[in-house]
Amino acid sequence: MADLRVKGEYVGPGEQRTAEHLAATLPSDWVIFAGRKLPGPNRDDADLVVVGKSLVFVIEEKAWGPTVVVDDNNWYVGSDARPNPLNRVGQVARIVAGTLKQRADGYKNLGSARRVVPAVILSHPRLQILRGRNHDEREHIWALTEAADALVALDEQFPGSGLGVARRPVITYLDDLPKPYGKPTLGGYTLESRLASAGQEQAWSATDSTGERLVLKCYPSAAFGAHGDPGEFLRREYVAVNRVADLGRTWRAFPPFKDDSGSLFVVPPLGGTTGTTKRLPESSLACVPALQG
Repeated sequence: MADLRVKGEYVGPGEQRTAEHLAATLPSDWVIFAGRKLPGPNRDDADLVVVGKSLVFVIEEKAWGPTVVVDDNNWYVGSDARPNPLNRVGQVARIVAGTLKQRADGYKNLGSARRVVPAVILSHPRLQILRGRNHDEREHIWALTEAADALVALDEQFPGSGLGVARRPVITYLDDLPKPYGKPTLGGYTLESRLASAGQEQAWSATDSTGERLVLKCYPSAAFGAHGDPGEFLRREYVAVNRVADLGRTWRAFPPFKDDSGSLFVVPPLGGTTGTTKRLPESSLACVPALQG
């Protein structure tokens, strides 16, 4: 039985079921980190980080199903198109690889071969996976029942040496990352869970101080850097939205504000027409990390 170390709250029963199944089916000298919060301003997190003998796996769990069509940019659950979760978990895997090179003694001396591998595990109990026309067969997508065997096979087939003396520092670093206390916040909003989103966009289910639910959408500054200051962009958007709101055609918006802890500009749209501040359910907050200086 593998060593399961739960570092944060599970997000849904599928994530817990996946972590516990892997713990029961992977070798005893493997280590699984569940709910691992990563350092950095983008609030990235990994559902599961699994440390084998030669590789480190960053895994996104999805309970989608029963039928999932996996394709290029979108996957399909019934008639519902959803962003390919490998896009996000691939970005998280690159963050993990970069931090291990900087913080885990001996890791950067292992060479240039990619040792941090992104993967998706689908945990629906009656799962059927279909391959779309544009699906890349090299992507690591597994049903929960086959995941442990696939992980061990990839680890054993890695052409280079094992993690060796770097393995213990890798585990120690992942284990010593600060455990989040309570739920994270953004400005005056409490983040409940991360939602599926396209590309580099972040989407969060959140609540305000009254307990009303909203969706926060956030974009890395790199996505806007080529187009100038994102703060100026959002200020122009704020003015434009409220001009349309004056005509009674959309929600009014508060001015964008900067969240110092996350370096984010936030624009909270409000429900109603001119002069009203009644919030509509599931309203959307557009956020973009501020440029320094």
